[in-house]
Amino acid sequence: MKKIYIYVLYDSNDENDIRYVGKTNNPKTRIYTHSKRTNCNQDKVNWIKEVLNSGRTIKMKILEECDLINWKEREIYWISEFKKNNINYNKRLGGECGKLYSITFDECKKWVSENCKGVDTMDKWKKLKKPDFIPSYPPRVFPEFKTWGDFLGTNKKHNIDQTINYLSYRDAVEYVKKNELKIRKGLDR
Repeated sequence: MKKIYIYVLYDSNDENDIRYVGKTNNPKTRIYTHSKRTNCNQDKVNWIKEVLNSGRTIKMKILEECDLINWKEREIYWISEFKKNNINYNKRLGGECGKLYSITFDECKKWVSENCKGVDTMDKWKKLKKPDFIPSYPPRVFPEFKTWGDFLGTNKKHNIDQTINYLSYRDAVEYVKKNELKIRKGLDR
C-alpha cells in the first residue's frame, strides 16, 4: 500500500522551531520543491528565502508514515499541535491539499510512451493537456522518478545531474573576487 509521510520543515539552526507541516508521498523531491515554489503561501516562501539567503538550509523531518486512509486526520492533528507553540506558516487546517493518484510510476511511463510522442522536455510536459489520472508534476508524486529524460523516454541528462558539481552562488562570487576576474561588456547587468 502506498505510504504518505507527514513532515515538518525547520531552519537548520534550530530543529525545534517548526514552521510548516505537510504531507507527501515523495519526501526526497518535496523538500526540493519547497525551495523552488514562489507562487503560493508567501509567508512560507519568504521564510524559506530568508533562511537560504542567510546561508542556512531548510530541513525536513518525517513525523509519521500514514496510509491513504488516515493521512488527512494525521496532518490536521500535527498542524494543530505545532500551531499551539510555534510560528506556523500553514494557511489551512490540513487534510485537503494535494491530489493522490492511483496510477503507478510504471503505468504512467507506459502511458507517456504511448501518448506523448514529441514531448521531450519538462516545458513541453507542462504544456501538455493530460487526463486527470496523470500527475501534472510526476517528481512530486513518484519516489521512483529519477530524471525527466528517463520519464519521457529521451534519456537526456537532467539539469541537476549536470550541475551537481557547480559552485554555489556565494562560492562563485568569492572565486571571481579572489581571482580578480573581469566581466565582459554586455554581461554586467
